[in-house]
Amino acid sequence: MKRLSLESAPSFPIEMRMASFSRSSLPEPYRDQFDFLRQEIIDFAASHGIPREALAKPDLLREAANKLPTPDLERLAVLLERFKHLIVHREPYRETQAEILEYAETFYNLREQYTLQCDLFKRLKLLQVGYLSEPVDTERTQGLSALFRSLLPFGKKKRVRKEPPKKGKEFFFVYGIDGKQYTFPTLEEVAERLYRQQERLHIKRDQGFTKLLLVPFGMRLEDLFSIYFRKFLTGYQEAHPNFGLKGDGLMSGYDDFVHVDRGSNPRLFYYPRFFRETDHQGKTKPQILRERVAQGVSCPGWNISLFQPLEPDDLYSKGFASISRHDYTQGKECLRPCLSVGRPPHEYLSLLEDAKANPDSPYHGETGMTPEDWITAFMVHLEETGRPLDDFLGPGESEAYLLGSFFPANYCFMPYARWDNHFGKPGMSKGTMPAESYENIGARFLVQI
Repeated sequence: MKRLSLESAPSFPIEMRMASFSRSSLPEPYRDQFDFLRQEIIDFAASHGIPREALAKPDLLREAANKLPTPDLERLAVLLERFKHLIVHREPYRETQAEILEYAETFYNLREQYTLQCDLFKRLKLLQVGYLSEPVDTERTQGLSALFRSLLPFGKKKRVRKEPPKKGKEFFFVYGIDGKQYTFPTLEEVAERLYRQQERLHIKRDQGFTKLLLVPFGMRLEDLFSIYFRKFLTGYQEAHPNFGLKGDGLMSGYDDFVHVDRGSNPRLFYYPRFFRETDHQGKTKPQILRERVAQGVSCPGWNISLFQPLEPDDLYSKGFASISRHDYTQGKECLRPCLSVGRPPHEYLSLLEDAKANPDSPYHGETGMTPEDWITAFMVHLEETGRPLDDFLGPGESEAYLLGSFFPANYCFMPYARWDNHFGKPGMSKGTMPAESYENIGARFLVQI
């Protein structure tokens, strides 16, 4: 990443003083980008104690920039460079792929996280392999075909040997609940999302949301349960005899989740706004997939999310943060109180809903986990740390409400999941009622990108 230098800082106040002139000179499509960047710089200055007048005085801006910690200095550098480029060149800055990958590597340690999860999915044979078709030179093909037909009358017709089609570029995918192929996101696609959303994700990164999770949301939940998760657990037990898995690897509560996300009347709904039987505003998995496809979302069958790692202050931390039984805060720019255990599900959901409309909320931009999220997180956590996720009988551990899903029929039930060391297997329950609270169950939030 480029760093802000003392020489580059003075150029910015000139543009700020000429803001109105600069904006009017820009092509119409780029004026919103101008407004956005200008306001981001002003907001950044306010949140870091930089006086507004310093933005128009080179010496004051240099002095303030020198006091910033390195990550904040780099963020200010990016904002200044983008703003300057927009004014000078009258178009937004176009980043190279190398710059995008460098950003994702610097702030998210992306390649290591991505590679581990990709290798895990390949090992489980969860990912299918496909090949992109080679582009066909239609004009040349038609010309050769015409030539061949013109020569046929002059000789004996011979059977033409067909050459096997050449394989194109390899890609990976899963079959979705609707039978369609859903492409696995590439490293470059994940990096692109992180880069394009860096303004939105800056506060979340400051709060520790740097742990990547790639989730095959579009596939059938029961397949994820009974085939791939089961295969992972039994394979891990074979490689680690002291792991303590008991039975055949099928998690307890499996029967409650068979056929719940598919068919003509799915029973499991995702991302509800209210825990009630009607007007909950949740959606079924087929609905979500159709909407993502219609909106042109890349890799619509996959959830790409950020969590807090086991050690939130460590970019290279392995595993996912536990659901705390003690109060603490995370973040410098926007203090985020942890989600301690013992609250009823509807209180956690209220936090999420209130945060949607309030950009100043420490939980703004967050959502709850789904069963697919938890299963995938469990596998990655165990792979990285050698310890099961949400071992509620262990010291300081708790069970996890899956607030990104619920069963609205018959009084509404909120799923929750855990590792049960007594029975030697993970478990997922159809759930508790939204107003019930338990001292050993809490919630883990995530940020979708």
